[in-house]
Amino acid sequence: QQAGGDPKAMAEVHDSFDYEENMEADVVVVGGGAAGLSAAITAAEAGADVLLIEKQGITGGSTTRSGGKVLAAGTSWQTKQDFEDSPEQMYDYLMSFSKGLIDEDLLKDFCDHSAENLAWLEEVGMKVKDVEPIHSSLTPWRVHNSEGGGGQTSGHGGQITVPLTERAEELGVRFVYNTSGKELITSEDGSVTGVKAETADGKQLTVNGKAVILATGGYASSEELMSRYQ
Repeated sequence: QQAGGDPKAMAEVHDSFDYEENMEADVVVVGGGAAGLSAAITAAEAGADVLLIEKQGITGGSTTRSGGKVLAAGTSWQTKQDFEDSPEQMYDYLMSFSKGLIDEDLLKDFCDHSAENLAWLEEVGMKVKDVEPIHSSLTPWRVHNSEGGGGQTSGHGGQITVPLTERAEELGVRFVYNTSGKELITSEDGSVTGVKAETADGKQLTVNGKAVILATGGYASSEELMSRYQ
């Protein structure tokens, strides 16, 4: 109240559509952060019926807590700030930190498509502010800030995830909030055919799909995995 807020609004819950115990979709996405939203949009744009399960009451995931920065090479934003860059340069820079742990093919794919990915985010609605360096001693600069971001900041990732969410909603992606994926459903031949999920109030759901995309976050959220791989 002192800050000018309405305490009653804190009790409001983000309602998802009326879900049932058994549901079906062409594509089931588990996790509503930047990865899951991007996957859902791409599938929906291709004509698929998409259902997304998110354990929180809102989309965004860890991306929302981030600085809203996107690493990319060979972009128009770099050209505007007089930097020449290429996917090869970015690849070589990141591989210099590998210590044998980086998947070279995966990193190359990431670097090769980084400018294309940034352009796609802009098409969806992300607004880029400028380009800054990873460190002031390093050129070319390739850290692309979303509006409002810059420097060692956090909390600007919503500039990425809100436009993604709005685009997914425009395309008819169905969202099931406050629901966690618990188990993959597999057929006799081992192919994945759906997800068993649980709502925050304990209801058990079964979601069948032709394809399942897991976008539930990295291992940094698991103490057990962190202790194993750190």
